[in-house]
Amino acid sequence: MTRMNEKHKAYLLHVPRWAEVLTSQLYPPETYVLEPSMRRILAGARLNGKRVLDVGCGYGRFAEYMKDLGADVLGIDICQEMVARSSHSIECQWGDVQDIPFRNGTFDFILCSMVLMTPTVPNIQRAFREMWRVLRSSGTLVFAIVHPCFASWGINRNFPFERAQDYFAEGKRAWPLRLIDGTVLELEYLHRPLETYFAAMQGLFRVEALWEPKCSDPAANERYWKDWHYAEVEYLVAKGIKLG
Repeated sequence: MTRMNEKHKAYLLHVPRWAEVLTSQLYPPETYVLEPSMRRILAGARLNGKRVLDVGCGYGRFAEYMKDLGADVLGIDICQEMVARSSHSIECQWGDVQDIPFRNGTFDFILCSMVLMTPTVPNIQRAFREMWRVLRSSGTLVFAIVHPCFASWGINRNFPFERAQDYFAEGKRAWPLRLIDGTVLELEYLHRPLETYFAAMQGLFRVEALWEPKCSDPAANERYWKDWHYAEVEYLVAKGIKLG
């Protein structure tokens, strides 16, 4: 079993506040970009009757939606407080994507939203291998991450070219989220170039689709992206099919 070190525990202290941000719709990129985009993708995934694992389920926002689509959903989260807060209609337990507590070939579909770039997942290869292990043959993985090219754009009016020089340098970086209540939630993420993610998938998954979702709400676009200078593209979503 993976053990939490002190740095991981420090990161997890921010997770309950992040849940409050989501439920209160304080961060427009989540409210107007990631949430509706993920719902569209899940609605097209034909989940009725499927056995689904929600990795990093949090309080169960996507797990409940997938259940409404007819899926049999289980959730895991590395934050024990989030497990306690999760929806009572969803079975949720403590679990780490690098050490998933289920048998081989248990699930038809895995959702892993905004987990793989967190400091709690230092071993990205192991995370993909574990998700591959618990998927059934030809099972589907959908994951979302902070877009490595554009994270934290929102704190700057312009995207300085000099930042591109750091793109291939992997490591922990700040992800300050400007909230509409006037505060800033200081999070961290593990920056990895795209080639690192897809190299970790090699031999395990066939990449079937990529999405770089944008805000499609004209009023929100005018109000937040024009005035608050959020990154036009903040997330990357990918779909993979299990090989072997």
